[in-house]
Amino acid sequence: MGRLYEALAIFPTSMNEEEFNKALGEFVHEIERLGGKTAGVDRLGIRSFARLMKKSEAGSYVRVGFEMDADKVDKFRARLKLKGDVFRVQILAARKPARAEAKKAPEQTEERGDGNP
Repeated sequence: MGRLYEALAIFPTSMNEEEFNKALGEFVHEIERLGGKTAGVDRLGIRSFARLMKKSEAGSYVRVGFEMDADKVDKFRARLKLKGDVFRVQILAARKPARAEAKKAPEQTEERGDGNP
């Protein structure tokens, strides 16, 4: 398939619960529409901004893990800009699980000449 990504999306707090669920469903649908697969959706709740952004003091934060081909991520961002229901989104390449990295890189100790590691 593609590469693992993690998106942090901020939705306006002016939405009621039904509008928020619809907007989040459309967000996930856009991932699937571009051939991606959603790995998980975490609602992080309403959080205050450090400063006013577009006359808003807070937003509803959601973290979405997904898998998608790298060449389609820019198309995904462009589609989100066309929609007015996502306040802001940040997409990052997800890190591999720590356990998988530990298995690949065994711990190495450097020996000194005096017999102590």
